[in-house]
Amino acid sequence: MTTPIRKRKQRRPLSLVDWPGLDERALPAPVRSTFRARRLAVELYSKGETLERIAADTGLHRAALFRLIDRALCPHSDGRLWGYRALVPYKRVQTYERTAAPRVLVHDKAGNAGVFTQLLQRHPSLAKQLREEATSGRVYLQASGQRGRMVSLKAAVGRFHDACRELGLDGSDYPLNQQDKAVRTIARALRAALDDNFVRSARAAGTRIKPASALRQSTRAVLEAFDTVEYDAHKLATGCGFPVRAKLSVGRATAGFS
Repeated sequence: MTTPIRKRKQRRPLSLVDWPGLDERALPAPVRSTFRARRLAVELYSKGETLERIAADTGLHRAALFRLIDRALCPHSDGRLWGYRALVPYKRVQTYERTAAPRVLVHDKAGNAGVFTQLLQRHPSLAKQLREEATSGRVYLQASGQRGRMVSLKAAVGRFHDACRELGLDGSDYPLNQQDKAVRTIARALRAALDDNFVRSARAAGTRIKPASALRQSTRAVLEAFDTVEYDAHKLATGCGFPVRAKLSVGRATAGFS
């Protein structure tokens, strides 16, 4: 039996002009050092340095270098190349797409990663139904805890299962062949649709959405007058004649001045 000969990749010209950059300061220290070595290897390669020199300077050998370059030349969802972003360790360039058929899970809940996405890709009407559940208000969020509680979730899940049956799916098909009928997965998809609908509606109305951290309030005891000072940062003192607005809180009394 003969072993097939693997064809080695030939050196090719590489231009980094169109590669989107990356702020390495945002990376953790161990990841940053690996990223810098990879970036140096790619830059040396683009300048025509030999593969032996690149391996000696960066520790990155031929196969690993070509694999990184192939990843960086893949198109990103933003329309540009992945570029330097693909050199970050553990960064997934291509999203996960399940190819195996779904397992029938009667006594277990694990082992079907990606199968719900498969279902929506095969039947776009189901994805449309999930979006309509959120936009029509049949399912909505009610204030409860940090994330809120979905109202009418059970009815929405029932409608989703009915839509699956109308498409010809039965007890031998996903999601009707699962122990929990994929209720949790459907709930996560509905919550994502609700969140997306809220953001789009708020942006259309020109509403500025504040993060939760900006809405948290902390109080402490005020022991004497003017012990607590709260500034309204709409206008800041610049020392150049610009007006300043301030708000002073003393106990429960609040006074504002300019």
